[in-house]
Amino acid sequence: ARVLIHDGARPLVDAATIAFAHRLADASGAAIRPYFRRPITVAHKPGNHLFDPVTEADKGGERAIRAILDAERPDDAILGEEYGAKPGTSGWRWVLDPVDGTRCFITGRHEWGSLIALEKDETPVLGILDQPVLGERFVGVNGGAELHQAGKVTPLRVRECADVKDAVLCATD
Repeated sequence: ARVLIHDGARPLVDAATIAFAHRLADASGAAIRPYFRRPITVAHKPGNHLFDPVTEADKGGERAIRAILDAERPDDAILGEEYGAKPGTSGWRWVLDPVDGTRCFITGRHEWGSLIALEKDETPVLGILDQPVLGERFVGVNGGAELHQAGKVTPLRVRECADVKDAVLCATD
């Protein structure tokens, strides 16, 4: 997939939309945090996986985001992990996975996060990985990436890596 950074001379995603995306992450985190490291019912989502867990934290986080989108950006499409697709007419689509890493979440590990992406005409233009229990939020937009933590914003970049054998990879599976 190609990623659009600029539409002509200006950034594709304006400051108001970026601030709005932060509000979505804040709302999702507020809905999810009360369930972390607490007793919680775990259900299995039917599908192709042997065990695909879902909890009220997953569902509540997505409901919180959808409520804001429905109220403030009703013409935008939504594709959510828990509640599926809602068509839109604006050319913008929000892609949501409020608890990516539910297995880690239900076992009390911190290797999970809320994923919020924005597409314009099916092209990714903004991505957020929010870790609401760690207070860390990674944001990629308009060709840059930042870490938001404790009121500070730190620009991010990848290190030089001329060959894949020199790359560093971290995965939970």
